[in-house]
Amino acid sequence: MIDKITGMPDSKMILKSLKNAYVRRNLENEYLENLTKDPQGIQTNFQAGVYYFEAKEYSKAIQFFQKAIDSNDSKNLEKKHDALFNLGISYLEIGNFKLAISTFNSYLSKYPNGDLVSVLFFRANAYEELNLKEEAKADYKKVLELTLDPDEKQDLQMRIDSLN
Repeated sequence: MIDKITGMPDSKMILKSLKNAYVRRNLENEYLENLTKDPQGIQTNFQAGVYYFEAKEYSKAIQFFQKAIDSNDSKNLEKKHDALFNLGISYLEIGNFKLAISTFNSYLSKYPNGDLVSVLFFRANAYEELNLKEEAKADYKKVLELTLDPDEKQDLQMRIDSLN
């Protein structure tokens, strides 16, 4: 799978794209083979979810992230919170903003010390897509308080102002 190349590609760009395609060509089979060996594994399902997410096959990614979250496997428990976050992002990608919000709410309740800035930012995006301006503003304001990056602060303030 070769990404779209923008502009006039030079030979290095073309070789890099071809190399990436060559490396990834067998990954799907490798992940599916690992799943036959460990179908309930958090790690195996998470990796398959990431693979399909990167391939923009979001419905497959959603299935594997959900399996990782629901797994009773006791190894790689830290991947469950990553899977839950990625599940929310996957719902955003397919335009299911209500499920994205629900997933991010679940993340916030299960992992209150997790990646709050990112979760609140993406939940605000979902609220904004549903025209829930007050909820979006509230989340953007929380992110504004939590982030230290001046460029992010400026972007967030512009988003908040646009919702007024």
